[in-house]
Amino acid sequence: MTDNQTTPIVDFLNRFAAALQIESDVDVDMTSDGPRLNYSGEQAEILVRHRGEPLKALQHVVDMSFGRNFTGEQRIFVDALA
Repeated sequence: MTDNQTTPIVDFLNRFAAALQIESDVDVDMTSDGPRLNYSGEQAEILVRHRGEPLKALQHVVDMSFGRNFTGEQRIFVDALA
């Protein structure tokens, strides 16, 4: 489920996956803490390699790029294979 706030984030994450040449869906779960975006599928495993460093870097970029769009204590969470 995406809404006006998460659509640009999902689009960015889809372009990111395409740049890595991986096929992975992005699932969105809206929580009271903020949106949780999860890469799913076998190829999403590449993001959790090397102690999850690629995923941590992506989390930082997404937070810096889109985090200002959320109010209060809400944050954007990016995960893979959760």
